[in-house]
Amino acid sequence: MADGTIQPKIELDRLIRGLEETISLCEAARRLLASRGNGEGTLPDGLPVILERYIITESGLLFEPEHPEYPTRSIPAALNYLRFHADYLKIEHPEAVIERLIRFGHEPKQFEGIPDPWITQLLRKEFAERLPRENAPDAGELSAALHTVRLLRGKFPIDPSDRAEIGRATEVLLAYAGDFTRTVRQGYF
Repeated sequence: MADGTIQPKIELDRLIRGLEETISLCEAARRLLASRGNGEGTLPDGLPVILERYIITESGLLFEPEHPEYPTRSIPAALNYLRFHADYLKIEHPEAVIERLIRFGHEPKQFEGIPDPWITQLLRKEFAERLPRENAPDAGELSAALHTVRLLRGKFPIDPSDRAEIGRATEVLLAYAGDFTRTVRQGYF
């Protein structure tokens, strides 16, 4: 790896690790709440509320727009990083990235002889186009899920009737986030 490509790769790794940590902790919190619901154990008083709040808040923050004044650990921030550093990011395992682009609907032949920066920009574009639309909950499943999480994150206490809706919404958001981080991790590292 050339010297000029080491720092961008380190920064991308830091961004992806941060997202992976958030996803992992949200999934662990979901499992804890599910185990309580399955009768596998009890949680100390107050912990279910803390776990619900954490899941709601953090799964929504995964989709926060990048903020110019402070670091933002979010998918939009990671996508912007890919956008502005594509020329310096070597794809270590192009087959992983190309496989994901094919699942997005691209033809395998179109990647023959294409340089890494172009593939990176195409991957970024595909994930960016699928981001939830903040003010358009009807724009698709991901947009509806983010709308639900943002609508219910300020509600306290959480109605039992809202728990299933929150569970579905966070599952959708975490699935997208997991797909993004897995694709980047498998392709670039």
